[in-house]
Amino acid sequence: TGTTTNPTPDAKAKELQTIVVTGSHIRRVDIETANPVFTIGRQQISESGKLTLGDLINQLPANTGASSNPTVNNGGGAGGSYVSLRGLGTARTLVLVDGHRIANNDLNAIPSNMVERVEVLTDGASAVYGSDAIAGVVNFILRKNFQGAEFSTNYGISDHSDGARRGFDFTVGQTTDKGSLIAGIDYNKFDGISFLRPIAIMRSTPQI
Repeated sequence: TGTTTNPTPDAKAKELQTIVVTGSHIRRVDIETANPVFTIGRQQISESGKLTLGDLINQLPANTGASSNPTVNNGGGAGGSYVSLRGLGTARTLVLVDGHRIANNDLNAIPSNMVERVEVLTDGASAVYGSDAIAGVVNFILRKNFQGAEFSTNYGISDHSDGARRGFDFTVGQTTDKGSLIAGIDYNKFDGISFLRPIAIMRSTPQI
């Protein structure tokens, strides 16, 4: 008579290494928990009243130092708006769109109406993204599954009848079983402020 033996399972379970996906949620390999990521959602972008992404990012406390804004006439630059996290310069702040690098870091080149949310990592991430992410990372997540079209206009002027602004934005998207496509255009024009405008001086009365 023959005898048969049942195979015994391996008593020691194999331990799998941790896999961290970088880009979509801006996480680093050497940290188990998420880094301090500040998120600006779609509703916050709409309610902020900012016409461009440059104006939106310039309001962040972490954006300091050598960032340029096209509304500052004597600030230099080529009419673009760039981000400088922690005052370390625009060359040390990485700008991503859906986790991918872009050739032009001008924030105003991205129509604000196409953005679903903005993820701002104010911690250094050079170990993952390279030396251009020493100051941090700004990741713009575009709107997904957008169907239809949106159009809006804006206009404003100061109490002194100068500094007028006007613009419009148009966004169109199509979603199918194979994927989605979104495109947009954003136009804004800002007039200057006259140097002949009278300077208003406000005085406060001390309370006793």
